[in-house]
Amino acid sequence: MLQIVGNAAFTLLVRVARHQKFDYLLVGATNYAVAAAVSLALLLHSPTPASPTAVLYGVINGAQYQVTFLLMYAMLSMTGVAVMTSFLRLSVFIPTIASIAIWSEFPSPIQAVGLALTALALPLLGTAASRTAPAKWRSWRPVALIVTTMLFSGAGLLAAKAFSELHLEAQRPVYLVAAYGTATLLSLLTWPLRPRLERTPSVRGVWPALGLGMITGLCNIGQLAAFLRGLAVVPGIIAFPVTAAGGLLLVTVFGRIAWNERIAGRAGAGIVLALAAVALVNA
Repeated sequence: MLQIVGNAAFTLLVRVARHQKFDYLLVGATNYAVAAAVSLALLLHSPTPASPTAVLYGVINGAQYQVTFLLMYAMLSMTGVAVMTSFLRLSVFIPTIASIAIWSEFPSPIQAVGLALTALALPLLGTAASRTAPAKWRSWRPVALIVTTMLFSGAGLLAAKAFSELHLEAQRPVYLVAAYGTATLLSLLTWPLRPRLERTPSVRGVWPALGLGMITGLCNIGQLAAFLRGLAVVPGIIAFPVTAAGGLLLVTVFGRIAWNERIAGRAGAGIVLALAAVALVNA
């Protein structure tokens, strides 16, 4: 539940940075730097020798974070936060399938029904967007952007699952430092591209961007730390669909309330299916 709330808050704050004309890359760099600093403090509080495997998985997760952050900038320019989030959440099928194929995690019959409802809920919720969104998906470039975003996001989730299978609870701070340290480094490396990426000038100033980035960073590390702890006890076949449907549900509802993003009839059905899916998968 903490991961669902934290990840939804992170996504909504990214939407604020994009559409309220904050310095997007500055918000992102601050977000990852704050998360890296908190991760390092956790590691220093409980020092432990770093496992190379934990570092590797953390680096993969961190690289995925920064790449996805940049892709989210482009996706938010084409559609609402609900549609963007729906495609990000569809990436859970990558680690979910891996949980079945690699780690032999099979659901009970009731949970299988919940998983099927999740598969139905995600695309239905994806219809909650601006009326102009459907036309923009017709060209090949947005489709390529969606597929790329899903693959990168799925790779990060798969890295978190693989790390949880190591059963190295003491290595969680190491994983967090590797993830957010990598994301911070990549944020700095992409800084020279700022004039080309951010064609809309920022009007919020440096200090508001830093403040928003700090809040975003705390939500970011909170959701990943909670998720790693959850994956240690909850099978991936359950954790990934539940967090996907739950997070998408929160983002969709908040997008409707805060920004009046329209929710069509199919999206309303998707919300009902998401609620049912979460209940059945937790049965």
